[in-house]
Amino acid sequence: MNKIVGELVGITKISYKLFNKMIRISENLFNNTLHVAYETDCLVEASKTHRIYYELVDDLIWSEIDDEHHYKRAKGTIYPKIQEKDYSTSKCNFTKF
Repeated sequence: MNKIVGELVGITKISYKLFNKMIRISENLFNNTLHVAYETDCLVEASKTHRIYYELVDDLIWSEIDDEHHYKRAKGTIYPKIQEKDYSTSKCNFTKF
């Protein structure tokens, strides 16, 4: 694949075989640096010889939260969009009991 079609977000489920391949890759990388990211260094390298499947969600609304700025953006911009999408796609008719 020579084009970007999505972004890795959330939890990654991998097989034990792929996990072991990533361990071997990381051990080799650790010879030069301890700054190794499992996604961009190990998973990408493993994908060269190991088929990795994914699900593309076209209308995914999400935000990374690593700092206060991210949190404020998620709370003020992203979360309202999620609420709006959930409300507009809801097939349930909620009634207060």
